[in-house]
Amino acid sequence: MTLPNNEDTPYPEAKSQQTALMDLFLPDFNIVSSTASQTRGGNLIGYTRIICIFALAALLKPYIFQLSDWFLTFFQWTIHTRRYEETYNMIRGWIISRELDHAAQSALVTVGASPICVDYSYNKKPLECIPWGRDIYFYYGNNLLPYRTKQVDLDFHNEQQVSITCISLFSSILRRFMSECRREDLDTSNNKIIIHRHLDNSWVVNAAVNIWPLSTIVLHPSLKKAFIKNLTNILDPETKHWYSDHRTPCKRGYLLHGPSGTGQTSLIFSIASEIDINIHTFMVPNIDDQKQRDLFVGLPKKCLTPSEEIDRPRPMGPRDSNPNESDSERDTELHQRGATVSGVLSTLDAISSRVNWILIVTANHPLILNEDLIRLSRVDMKVESKLSNRFISKAIYIYTFREQEATPTYMENQATAFAAKVPEGKSVQ
Repeated sequence: MTLPNNEDTPYPEAKSQQTALMDLFLPDFNIVSSTASQTRGGNLIGYTRIICIFALAALLKPYIFQLSDWFLTFFQWTIHTRRYEETYNMIRGWIISRELDHAAQSALVTVGASPICVDYSYNKKPLECIPWGRDIYFYYGNNLLPYRTKQVDLDFHNEQQVSITCISLFSSILRRFMSECRREDLDTSNNKIIIHRHLDNSWVVNAAVNIWPLSTIVLHPSLKKAFIKNLTNILDPETKHWYSDHRTPCKRGYLLHGPSGTGQTSLIFSIASEIDINIHTFMVPNIDDQKQRDLFVGLPKKCLTPSEEIDRPRPMGPRDSNPNESDSERDTELHQRGATVSGVLSTLDAISSRVNWILIVTANHPLILNEDLIRLSRVDMKVESKLSNRFISKAIYIYTFREQEATPTYMENQATAFAAKVPEGKSVQ
């Protein structure tokens, strides 16, 4: 009698019954059993291969993520900027010049406040479309850079932020990119003055205007000569070196006063054009003391800061219209309308150590200003803009028609005749 082989199944019917019985308690037990048998026999076919792949992936998953995090930690570089920073406009200008914003499938539409990237088909309320919500990918050199936007909730307001990321061994790619954006922005804004205004507690770009030479400003010759000399002196490198040697801040304060419409704003633009510096302007009645301090802290190291309508708050001191009113009552009333006089003084003292800083104060009624506001070291020079007279009207005519082909004598006679017809004591626009 031949004995059965050990590899043969002596009772196949019994094994089949056992498997069927296990399926009653464990569904799909037959598939698992078959897979296990194939794995022991080295026959990886069917579901076995797929299960092994998933098992291997599950085993390596934490190591893959850890390796990815390590790689991004050492080889990912990111730059960030905010919606109202000048660097944002630099990046936007670079993207717009290459029409990359057209690839944005999601955009945030705002009324244009930036001097670039604005739809000027209508002068009133121009629209600006900002890529938003989805990433924009673009190539810079041989590197793929994503342009990302997000909105951050900061207590009392939301802030829009922009970031650009690069995978590289060094951050030089992003630095080179920002340098190119800056260079193109400077080329675009050449012969222009950038005007910033305040929005909440930060500065935003309001407009870009053409340079305004001092030769276009009509002032009395002696006053204009003294003013230009004073301004040139503070900008002289030797003067700055002298201030630095004596550990004294190199700064100047000017009071521009006179009736409305006499060219104070034009004079501010001319000063900025003469010294090639941007303007950060704010209205004293429109901000409170805290916002004023925050704005002055955020000023760049080199800027021109006109404080307009500083005579709007009622001054503190002997020239107040109501001498019986206490300082606290006066400050309380001023706080409801804007910055207080004491707040302005405190802010000016806090930033008195700044260098390369020129403060311009404008006022229509200088006689009601507090003496502490316009004392020496805060206001170094006063420039008065007067209403029209014969000299001003004549100078305006000569400047307006300076390119006409006419003899000096004829031009002089025409200007004199024109000045005689202009009423004196009126603003000339």
